Amino acid sequence: PAIEIAHNLGYKISPLGLSTGDSKQTEKFYEYGIWDKFDILSYHPYGFPQMPDEFNDNKSWVFESHVKAIVDSQKKYGEKETYITETGAATVPGVTTGLDLRTHADYNTRMITMGMASGASRIQMYSLIDTMSYTDGWDIDNSENNFGILYSEDYYGVIKPKPAAVAFAQWSRKLESVIPIEKDYNAVDNFRPDCFVNTKYDGDNKTNTVRAFTINTKEHGSVIVAWSNANPLPNAINGQWSSRVPTLPWKNQWQKSEKVTFEATEPIITVTDIMGNDTTYKASNGKVTIPLTGSPVIIKGVK
Repeated sequence: PAIEIAHNLGYKISPLGLSTGDSKQTEKFYEYGIWDKFDILSYHPYGFPQMPDEFNDNKSWVFESHVKAIVDSQKKYGEKETYITETGAATVPGVTTGLDLRTHADYNTRMITMGMASGASRIQMYSLIDTMSYTDGWDIDNSENNFGILYSEDYYGVIKPKPAAVAFAQWSRKLESVIPIEKDYNAVDNFRPDCFVNTKYDGDNKTNTVRAFTINTKEHGSVIVAWSNANPLPNAINGQWSSRVPTLPWKNQWQKSEKVTFEATEPIITVTDIMGNDTTYKASNGKVTIPLTGSPVIIKGVK
């Protein structure tokens, strides 16, 4: 009765956010007749310090695996609006389960991109600001205190941004007017792209390491978000966390790149990194070759 009253008042119903993309939980929702009683499926996909992408056999405790589990549940039990109401990673300087500041920005941006590609209509990054425990205070080595895209206020009351805050602003600005396309449950990698098409680019490169998402926007037309998994960071794979070697934020941790050839649609191609810096390339014979790393870029003028 309470659900019916809420619906009659125009409210949407959502259960509490599922931890990861728990398929056993969604199975029980369906088994007990709950699946058709709510409107929004909220969940919390995680995976840090591993990279968000599935990579070879790396599918345990991975953001993308959790997202796919929710997509698969919808294919089994029926379509739902989905919210990612919590996801993120921690910037802890010296422990194996933390990320460098630049990696934090790169991975957050990947999660936003793949989350939208899965059909999530809202994505809430955890968290806006580093938080302290009410019982234990703030600990620089505690992951739970260091998820923010902003630092906690300092002694003078100043709140400073991490690189992830700049990346979040850039991605929001560039992708704020996404034009929905027809839903497709059989899209590549089982994504259901309301907004994006995951091409998992193999073009002239015959590679399985490049991720490329075609995005249609009102302001910028059709663009591609792309990155490469050819050279993952030491602690990006499950079982290799202890291999982490922290780097300073002004150093580029992506030492190697993968050159990818795209078909050009314009004579000048603009590549925008997560900090908002533009690099231009000239097309030659209808193609352009762009170096990609693990840091996502927005490419305008290719297909």
